Amino acid sequence: GGRASGALVENKAFYNASFQVDRNARPNRTLLSTGSLGLLTAGLSPDSVTRFFEALDARAIPRLIAADRTSLFNDSFSLFTSLDIQPPNAVNGDAYGITFNVNMGRQRPVGVGATQLAATSGDRINWGGGAQLRHNRYFGLWLSEASLAVNASRNYGDPYVDLPLGRVRVNSALPNGTTGVQTLGFGGNQSLFNDVRTVGTQLQHTLSWFDEANKHRIKLSSEVRFSDTRQTIANNLRGTFAFNSLADFEAGRAASFTRQLTALERDLRQLAVALSLGDTWRRSADLQLQYGVRVETTRFPTAPAFNAAIDQAFDRRNDRLPTPIVVSPRLGFSYTLGSAQEIGAFAGAARVPRAVVRGGIGLFANGGAGGQVGSALDNTGLPTGVQQLVCTGDAAPLPDWTAYERDLGLIPSTCADGRGGSVFSNAAPNVVLFARGFQPQQAARANLSWQGPVLDARASLNVEGTFALNLHQAQPVDLNFQSDPQFALASEANRPVFVQPSSIDPLTGAIAAADARVTSAFNRVTEYRSDLRSTTAQLSLRLSPIARGFQRFGWSGGYTYTYVREQVAGFQSTPGNPLAREWAVASIGPHQFSYNLRYNFFDYVTVNWNGQFRSGAAFTPIVANDLNGDGYTNDRAFIHDPNTESDATLRGELQQLYATLPGATRRCLERQMGRVAERNSCRAPWASTATLNLTLDRARFRMPQRASVNLSIDNPLGAADLLFNGANNLRGWGQNPFPDQALLYVRGFDPGTQRFRYEVNQRFGQTRPQFLTLRSPVTMTVSMRIDLGPTLESQMLGEMLSQGRTRGTIRPSERELRTMIVQGINNPMTTILRQQDSLRLDARQADSIAVLNRRYAYRADSIWLPVARRLSALPVNFNRDVAYGDFLVARRAQVELLIRSVAEVTALLTPAQRRKLPPQVNNFLDPRFLRLIRNGNGLYVPATSGFSGASFGFESAGFFEVVSF
Repeated sequence: GGRASGALVENKAFYNASFQVDRNARPNRTLLSTGSLGLLTAGLSPDSVTRFFEALDARAIPRLIAADRTSLFNDSFSLFTSLDIQPPNAVNGDAYGITFNVNMGRQRPVGVGATQLAATSGDRINWGGGAQLRHNRYFGLWLSEASLAVNASRNYGDPYVDLPLGRVRVNSALPNGTTGVQTLGFGGNQSLFNDVRTVGTQLQHTLSWFDEANKHRIKLSSEVRFSDTRQTIANNLRGTFAFNSLADFEAGRAASFTRQLTALERDLRQLAVALSLGDTWRRSADLQLQYGVRVETTRFPTAPAFNAAIDQAFDRRNDRLPTPIVVSPRLGFSYTLGSAQEIGAFAGAARVPRAVVRGGIGLFANGGAGGQVGSALDNTGLPTGVQQLVCTGDAAPLPDWTAYERDLGLIPSTCADGRGGSVFSNAAPNVVLFARGFQPQQAARANLSWQGPVLDARASLNVEGTFALNLHQAQPVDLNFQSDPQFALASEANRPVFVQPSSIDPLTGAIAAADARVTSAFNRVTEYRSDLRSTTAQLSLRLSPIARGFQRFGWSGGYTYTYVREQVAGFQSTPGNPLAREWAVASIGPHQFSYNLRYNFFDYVTVNWNGQFRSGAAFTPIVANDLNGDGYTNDRAFIHDPNTESDATLRGELQQLYATLPGATRRCLERQMGRVAERNSCRAPWASTATLNLTLDRARFRMPQRASVNLSIDNPLGAADLLFNGANNLRGWGQNPFPDQALLYVRGFDPGTQRFRYEVNQRFGQTRPQFLTLRSPVTMTVSMRIDLGPTLESQMLGEMLSQGRTRGTIRPSERELRTMIVQGINNPMTTILRQQDSLRLDARQADSIAVLNRRYAYRADSIWLPVARRLSALPVNFNRDVAYGDFLVARRAQVELLIRSVAEVTALLTPAQRRKLPPQVNNFLDPRFLRLIRNGNGLYVPATSGFSGASFGFESAGFFEVVSF
């Protein structure tokens, strides 16, 4: 990859282009390529996998498509170009910009993991591109800023096998005496049939008015966005067979078969309009207020087809989409407290405030509900909508994989007993609609922060508190759910069940939800409501030293406390009745510590270590099946007492689980024995993550001035874990494991005792590294950055020399050229002398620095005198490269002169005086920094070098682009 840039002198235009090409390759971990240790880690015994393979071969089901599928490739390409034009005679500040971008990507194959066959995958391809036009212009005290953007993208998949998907639940006896439960996948990937194509456009305009006293900036902003998304809805187009055990798979006895019967083309068009009016009022030198209001609305030109049967059965219209007008008022302030001891960086510069207090309050809205609207377009309950098939228990058809491979038309489109032959057959369509008065999500949010220097200006502290009341949180409610319990599970604290015992398959425990339907004409009738709430409170602190030039060691640290309490609906997580709702603590861990450590090793390598420690996320013990008959797999587990449980098998499995559970998870279950688990009642352990970056000093390694090399290691803690503890004794460093929430699996149902038969998941709540199949990988990336185009200095020098030659303006004189070029490199001594009273320089210091300043100014002027004379005498058609080469020789000489001068200046100043200097001055007192910018391109100074807030003179125009490849 690289970057090209240049200047079109006649039009005063700057352009740049960058491109990036990446290919990442890694082993494609599948059930075929995972060794014995990996299988045991996943909770699978090699014997179970061998038995599974034998069953596959007996049915001629493909395991592998091609040998190259053992590697996983991610390819990406991106191209970005921009052109900024300022007409030479633009008296109104006219400026134009054009930007183009193109990107492409391919995953070959899509990763499936250690429990899926290689054939159960495919390729995924995506591409996109866009263009943007920009224009800015002043009209007296008015500023107009406008932009128009268009974009297009496509994302589609290509499955390797055009067959139904099969899932087999396998219970393995492991060598350590425990058991593991996993679901193995084979057949075709049902998620890769989707094809999404999007075209969008966006028009933005901002009109600003500035008063003559520079007290107000009133902004009127408008925005119009339109998008058209066409999607082929083909999830589960070939169907999915689920088997509860290997024995069931060998016998061809599926617990369920589900299928989307036909593909559907969705065309979702969305128009969003927003208007905002605000004012930034500088009330005084210390107080600034911001206030305004934003009004926005979203319209969907395409509405779902009206279904009169829904209106008749539920008194709801499914063709109404939410189109609210949202008004969002906002108010903020910024107040500066006094002035810090730090002096101004240049003549006329405002001094840094001692501290800044900021705060605000406002109402913020989430624009639209595009995903939910798309579901409403697809699921109308009409023949033109999505049609599905659900077969459970005895109604599941007997699979014939050989026949499906020969003729896709033989894939079942009816259940084994016909579409409506029994309660276990369901071909009724789903419906999605919106409640009357549905509102987009909103948050009333307030924040207050304080930032300023502490510890005698040695460090900077930032403290911020935020509180948000989140309104109109969405929840799905099934209108077709019949809330009258048919019986209760007496062994589980009378948990209600909303279907008859005869609707539960005794062999598998699978539930047919037809008994819990208001009408059999439809399956789920999901109504999206916006009547839930949540609250968020956050407090964060950040402490970091104030850099005073180059520092070999640097650090920063922070702490964040977060508390989220939310309303939860039963259709999301239920202890019994899905229509109930409750308040619960969210799953996010409340504590987070972050830190950064940086060290420069002998000016050769700068090492940056960023890391954080997070308290564990909360989780809920659940049953991995539908228990109450509402059709959702979201039932919380009943916590059985392992000492008093009447079922001997279940009692033994629970005792085995409790013997291996982590202490916190065991206590979580023990305090809930004899009742249904509470939401987020258990919590995972603390986790830590880190990244490591190494930057080579380009001068020490004799790299080109415009190049840099960086080595990045993601998850170095994982690498250390492997290095020091070995693959068989990992401690979990650098991992962020989330425990398995499934406490119980259903294995059957006893209609006589009206009790489910359970199997205990022995890996419930486990976070040991030996049980992690998806670990955070250790990734090393080597990045080289290089500027391939002409330097900004050469472009600006060409602009300067073109005046009066190739452009109809006055040619700069020799004296003007010499003055502009000499001042292109900041002289820190002038600032120090100007602020000698604030710095409290004594007579010796002031006199010595004044002498050094006069000597430096005289010698710098003598360096540039002959160069400026030659440059001013250049002919009309001059050689730009020769002129720039002459300029560069003198620039290097001036920087070397400044390096020798500032070494003496630094020795004269005390540490307290150095602390009063701003970074822009301190940096130019450091020889390391000056060597980095000696040849120009100051913006390539790496952020990890210890320099910050630098002023670059010629380099300060901001045209640099850094691109990695």
